[in-house]
Amino acid sequence: MTTILLVRHGQSEANLTRRFAGQSHFPLTELGVLQATKTADYVTSNYKIDKLYSSDLLRAYNTACPISEKLGMCPIITDVGLREIHAGKWEGYNIDELADIFPEQRAVWAQNIAECCIEGGETVREMAERSREAILRIAAENDGKTVAMTSHATVVRAFETFARFGSIDRMNEVKWPTNASVNVYSYENGKITPLGYSLDEHLGEHKQIIVMENGTK
Repeated sequence: MTTILLVRHGQSEANLTRRFAGQSHFPLTELGVLQATKTADYVTSNYKIDKLYSSDLLRAYNTACPISEKLGMCPIITDVGLREIHAGKWEGYNIDELADIFPEQRAVWAQNIAECCIEGGETVREMAERSREAILRIAAENDGKTVAMTSHATVVRAFETFARFGSIDRMNEVKWPTNASVNVYSYENGKITPLGYSLDEHLGEHKQIIVMENGTK
């Protein structure tokens, strides 16, 4: 059995300014760095991590860095499969602008996200399949171990939906994971079992208060 710790990145500059980051590089804010440090303390205190993986996007990689430091500068293995959704023409826009510029697509994102097709980017289903393949490949390569992966909100939300329901059709029933939250799964003989979602009590006063349920992560 493999234990998967799927960590959402800490608060990024895009989160702070309410911009749709997609696969653009945005650094962590000062709060995001603090959140990442607290999450590193939590996961390394509660789990024996054997390998550390990250999306190659800056906000996820910077979230992995404190974990690496806690593990004695454990190598961070980057994997493009863990990237956030490629948001095409949406990238960089403030989320309040999207309803005016892309009203139909934005409505689908809010009301039935699994069916959303972002102009010039990935569909949510393409993102979900791409990221799930990466997560399960890493889990299969590390049978019997505990692996930590730092990734992004849409990736985490889609993976949790698949773990619960076997597909992403019911993605609207799963809330967004908070910044620097920990999401725990076991993987054995091809079966994913969800064990904890959007765990963020370890962040204390620094945990995310406002979650934009129909917004961007």
